Amino acid sequence: FKGLTRRLILIHCTIKENSGMMKFLDAIGLNYDIVVNKMDRIEEEERTEFCEQIRKEIEKIGLKGVGHVFFVSAKYPQQFPDWLDMVNYLKNS
Repeated sequence: FKGLTRRLILIHCTIKENSGMMKFLDAIGLNYDIVVNKMDRIEEEERTEFCEQIRKEIEKIGLKGVGHVFFVSAKYPQQFPDWLDMVNYLKNS
């Protein structure tokens, strides 16, 4: 893990899906970014609340190594500005 330039954790619905991996990375002092995929499956009027729920889960679980949290859809990247932000972040780091 330490030799990697960037560590991305992919989730679909909740932070709990990969909380064990993230806690492990926290324990060994490594930072990581979270990519929440399939945002197109969340109803448009529920997206803001969903994003807040994800951020609250990160805080509640006490994850320390989280850098960026990107909310994207691989199927419809142009619908979610975080997609381009993520690509630029990865290219420029």
